[in-house]
Parts: sequence; structure tokens; C-alpha cells
Amino acid sequence: MPTLAADVLLLTATPVESKVTLQAFAAATQHKAVPQSLDDRIYFDLGTVNGARVCLTQSEMGAGGLGATLQTTHKGITALQPALCRRGDDHFVRLC
Repeated sequence: MPTLAADVLLLTATPVESKVTLQAFAAATQHKAVPQSLDDRIYFDLGTVNGARVCLTQSEMGAGGLGATLQTTHKGITALQPALCRRGDDHFVRLC
């Protein structure tokens, strides 16, 4: 399996957010995102936008606990080494 990397990592907290994000990127990039497992997480390669490779993962709701935003963000940054990590609800932006 090829190594997955991202310039931008998007995080969502609900299946609805994930579905909308997947649909929007599929329409914009003409790229069908395929789920890929990496370090016990599922990531979707959403394609390239303005030269940046974008990936998506979904966390559980809430900041702490197993699978929640902080743990998901840490795992995503470690696994994909993105330049930007952004949560879907726009309340969290982190430059890595």
C-alpha cells in the first residue's frame, strides 16, 4: 500500500460532516476518496486542491477521551505530517 501523506488534514466529528466534506471534495476534484487505514485510523485522500493534497479523518465528538478530537488530531499529525490541520466546525485551526 502506498504511503499516505497530506498537506492539509481535515477533521470532522460527525458522519454528516464527513459525508458533506466527501461530497464537496469529490465534486471539486473529480477524485473519489477511498478509505485507507493507517496507525489504527481511517483517512480519506480527498485529492489535490490548489497544489495541496488534502486528507480527511473523523473523530468522536468531544475534546478528550479515546478517539476524541485531541487524540485524533495528534495521531493525524504524527501519521500524515500535514502543514495545516483543521477541524470541520472552524473552531480549531492548528499550524503544525
